[in-house]
Amino acid sequence: MKYVVIVALVALAIFGWTEVYDRILPTEYIASSPDSGLVHEKDFDHRYLTATEISDYLRDTTMLLSSPQQDDLVLTSVIYLNADHTFVRWHSIDIHSGHWTTQSKIQRRVYRDRSRWVVVQLFCQWHPNEPELNVDNCQVAYDQSSLFQNDRLLEKVSGNPLGLDATKRAPFQLPSKQLTIQWLAERIKESISPK
Repeated sequence: MKYVVIVALVALAIFGWTEVYDRILPTEYIASSPDSGLVHEKDFDHRYLTATEISDYLRDTTMLLSSPQQDDLVLTSVIYLNADHTFVRWHSIDIHSGHWTTQSKIQRRVYRDRSRWVVVQLFCQWHPNEPELNVDNCQVAYDQSSLFQNDRLLEKVSGNPLGLDATKRAPFQLPSKQLTIQWLAERIKESISPK
């Protein structure tokens, strides 16, 4: 019996460690400079979003996003995230769908002679039909503006006013100009109205 307990403890230690190791992010060293110590101190003490805060912010929401590209071209996309953690993203003439998750990770933060361990959430978008889009698809949810990595939030509204649906084609090519969700809704309504 004694050997069974020892083997069980060793197995738990090995498998438990791999589970814990998988949840640890690399240490983040916060650089310090004499003239911006207050900024770095604030960054060191930052409280990350929780999984509940992320879910509450994204649940049943349509967002208009822009991605700055080369030559001052701005690519616009619209994403609808519903309550069951699935999304539909309209980009150019394409509709992509998938699901989104949060993952808890642990990270050690170091600033000067201080360090602390924090729980951070990763926000991830998964594309089951397009695995090439699953590369680098998770980012630390530092705050609400960091959830969509390189995209800038232009507008956020509740619900799905554009009727985005993964089973339907894009209503038209999404223009790469300044626009609003209301403008898009009116344009969609015009395109499906009988002439």
